Amino acid sequence: MTKEGDVTQMKKMLITTLFLLFSITCFAANIEISPVKVYLDGKTRIEKVSIKNRDESDISLKVKVFRWTQEEGGADKYEDTEDLIVVPRIINLKKGEERILRIGINKLLGTKEATYRIYIEEVPQREEETKGATVKLYMKIGIPVFVTPEKTHPKVEIEEPKVENKELKFKVINKGNAHTVIGGITVTGNDAHGKNVFIREVGGWYLLAEAARHYQVPIPEISGAQNLKIKVKLIGPPDKTLEREISLQKPQMRGDKND
Repeated sequence: MTKEGDVTQMKKMLITTLFLLFSITCFAANIEISPVKVYLDGKTRIEKVSIKNRDESDISLKVKVFRWTQEEGGADKYEDTEDLIVVPRIINLKKGEERILRIGINKLLGTKEATYRIYIEEVPQREEETKGATVKLYMKIGIPVFVTPEKTHPKVEIEEPKVENKELKFKVINKGNAHTVIGGITVTGNDAHGKNVFIREVGGWYLLAEAARHYQVPIPEISGAQNLKIKVKLIGPPDKTLEREISLQKPQMRGDKND
């Protein structure tokens, strides 16, 4: 694939990621859910989520609630919790029927945003469980819930990037008290003349308050490049970007020009 083709493909991936992270309504397995994000605070202590069955048959859903944090390195971690009141936990929907899921706060607000995920899972019907030769994929959707303090101030930084073992290693840190969304990360390399010699795209995800995510991006071997400028560009919500740049000095090898 040409470099132009790589860039086009990366742009398509980025658009898809941004759509999934910022969309309002979700359609999956003929189930319509809206909204797909919930924000609660001191003024809005209860929120409603609409769930509609667009399938031709009846369906049953079960609802699970988890506390959502991120471990060192950025891996998501889920734990059972009673911080939220969510009703009902079992939802039976006939063809075309719509129900309301109610989500409320069951704890005092703190100065740091609390984050949760509500999973809505399709329950297999008994007659479907008896069909040994039939394989069916069942729907499971996660809805993030953010319980925000009175004042929020996400503060994202890119730790000094470094190259080790042909990989660019860096860490993105959220030093604020609320989550942010990383839409994607673009890593580009330019030679001493400003000519682009490589581009890499990394998918994005949520970065929760006081969390960090580690990245390792392979760097290609650039023949003949003595000086290389590598730029890391983080794409956040539509109006925010963050950049860091490093310069690499490649030792001149025996046989190079001007040796």
